[in-house]
Amino acid sequence: MRLSTALAFCLASVYASAQPANGALDPVVQAYTRFARAQDPVLAAERGDVDAATRWADDSPGAVADRRQALKAMAGMLENPGIAALTGREALERDWLRWRIGVLREGLDFDPERINFVSGDGFWTVADYAALKTTPRSTAEAEA
Repeated sequence: MRLSTALAFCLASVYASAQPANGALDPVVQAYTRFARAQDPVLAAERGDVDAATRWADDSPGAVADRRQALKAMAGMLENPGIAALTGREALERDWLRWRIGVLREGLDFDPERINFVSGDGFWTVADYAALKTTPRSTAEAEA
């Protein structure tokens, strides 16, 4: 019985990955990618965004309001009928985005920007992490 369940799962995975993408989800994925990079400039810089290396995350009240609005807009984009009808791999991506955006929206109600440190860390850890993970590959990156 377990072998047949595993085989069915494998076949379903192959079928889902073989379905062509229709591109309906692309604007949401692009919006989420821009949002995520803006929220974590240290990681964005680590992934090659030289401009991100010159800034810290913005947790001002205005930025938090913008964050809330961006998440609301992305959640609304996911309700588009063309996106709701997706199947296969794109349906999995849509469901993950729906979950992730929902978690981020719920988290805003806890006002995490006002927490002065995360359990196990201190206020210095972001700067320390940035310094440890930054590997300048040019003069411009070193100056940033």
